[in-house]
Amino acid sequence: MTMNSLIKCNNLIANVPSVDFSGEGLDLEVASGQIIVLTGAENMGKDDWLKTIGGLYYPVSGSLNFFGKNAAELNHDERSQLRKKLAYVTSELNLLSVINGLANVMLPAIYHKIGDIEKIKSKALNLISKLGIDDDLEQLPADMQKDQRYLLLVVRSLMLNPSILFLEKPFCQLDTISTEHFKSFLNHRVKQDNLTIIMSTQDINFIREYADQVLFITLEKILSFTDVDDFFNSNHTQISNFLGETHIL
Repeated sequence: MTMNSLIKCNNLIANVPSVDFSGEGLDLEVASGQIIVLTGAENMGKDDWLKTIGGLYYPVSGSLNFFGKNAAELNHDERSQLRKKLAYVTSELNLLSVINGLANVMLPAIYHKIGDIEKIKSKALNLISKLGIDDDLEQLPADMQKDQRYLLLVVRSLMLNPSILFLEKPFCQLDTISTEHFKSFLNHRVKQDNLTIIMSTQDINFIREYADQVLFITLEKILSFTDVDDFFNSNHTQISNFLGETHIL
């Protein structure tokens, strides 16, 4: 593992209950300040692979290392510390229903005592402004628009200054204007804060413009590309078929 590696997978096979993966395990090394995209046709288990790489699911086999340590050997305290470095945003919009939008964003930082209340609130409002969230933050999540709830989840995930942000199909939650703004925001965080983003998406335009690595998921193998141009120029049949369609999920 190189000195700046955040994640290293060796022969990793994900826990994907919905499909029967028959290929070789994944070898992957993740450095700081990268955008890594898991993509492919529908029903290939992309989100399950994402959860496995992110440590939410135990792998079927192979090894997974975070910051030079084997994930399987971490004790309870080490896992707790790791969760501060890894932020995972699902597509389930799972904000707490009984507190308002702003309180939802601030809660993790308050729990982990990341500064005083006013400092936490100021940071939350700054991120909310940068993401273009304009709903009334005093509302409960149920009264907010779907795209606004999703963006609040992203803000909440960034409050602890994670090293890696995992995103499940982020752009399917947003309208066109919000999507373009969100893409720019993510790229800015990568460049400015050296944040690493690992996501599942079928948005070809995002992959072409922003991705540093592409993992193309099939039932037979994981096709890994450290040069995005190689992905778009691949003559692999499944990739050619995939790129011949329009995908913005």
